[in-house]
Amino acid sequence: LKGADSLSPALEEIVEIEHHDRTVSDLVFDDDTASTVDTMQQRVENRDGPTVFYIAGEDGTGRDRLPGALTDSGMPILRARAEDVISDSEQLTRLFREARLREGAIHIESLESVTKNENSDQREEQPDESSETESPSIDTIVEDLDNAPGNVFLSHTESWTPDVDLSSHHLETCECPFPDHDVRLAVWEEYAEEFADDSLVSHIATN
Repeated sequence: LKGADSLSPALEEIVEIEHHDRTVSDLVFDDDTASTVDTMQQRVENRDGPTVFYIAGEDGTGRDRLPGALTDSGMPILRARAEDVISDSEQLTRLFREARLREGAIHIESLESVTKNENSDQREEQPDESSETESPSIDTIVEDLDNAPGNVFLSHTESWTPDVDLSSHHLETCECPFPDHDVRLAVWEEYAEEFADDSLVSHIATN
């Protein structure tokens, strides 16, 4: 039901409801990424309609913190792993319905687990006759997500060049590179009070 804390039984094992109060200014990126994110946020705020955000980067780059920063604090985010919802149309429909009832955003993470490797050498691969379905392309997945009721965030380890035609959503892409030493140091300095020795902060940022 709308406003209820519990999820439907079919989703309760695969979906988490998150609430965030962070903003983009709370995140630490290198200058180029910070500028890209700021510009993206301004575009989103100055236009009507929902957006599909494709965020590329490895763990630890701020990739999975960005959805919370780009979502109003009063709006819940329904987070699920791609392998649990992308390959199951019924579960994806349930996720859309839940997001509509809660007036929330959707964050689908680990998209790389269900997409085909665009960079793989297909000539060296042997067809797998036991495989019933081919892994979908990112383009196909994003076009299917055009039916979502609101904003959708997608996390992937690889960058993507879109070739899609969306009727209901805008599209934004952002790459979060692994931070260099100075950026890692800035992140850890936010928690410096938790460490007794300043040299430990520098050591962690270096490694």
